[in-house]
Amino acid sequence: MGPRNTTRFISDPVIRGTRMIAFSKTPGQNRGRPKVLVVDDERVIADTLAVILRQSGFETATAYDGMEAVQTATAWHPDLLISDVVMPRMNGIEAALLIRASIPDCKVLLFSGQASTAEMLVTCPRILIHS
Repeated sequence: MGPRNTTRFISDPVIRGTRMIAFSKTPGQNRGRPKVLVVDDERVIADTLAVILRQSGFETATAYDGMEAVQTATAWHPDLLISDVVMPRMNGIEAALLIRASIPDCKVLLFSGQASTAEMLVTCPRILIHS
């Protein structure tokens, strides 16, 4: 019998009820729990999301700007990057591109509380949209 896939779900109650995001992991691919890097320049948001994810069974790390995210990802090799878009020093899109260049299997979820980021996401490179 081959390896069994396990699926973790992250609940997002903000948009039209509850949406579930599936995160599958094949045991043995990465020993232990799936690793999630949470990035936001608002420390309370990054830290709170990391706590919620840890309580849901994920291993987490936090970074507070794009440059720190790239450094942390390079050393830690996350399975999933959850990042704000608008941050000082390096935005979330730039950080995600650099992280995906060195860790192609890392999934990316970008978010923002600012409506002005819609245009940035429309022009987002295909490597992040179709992965």
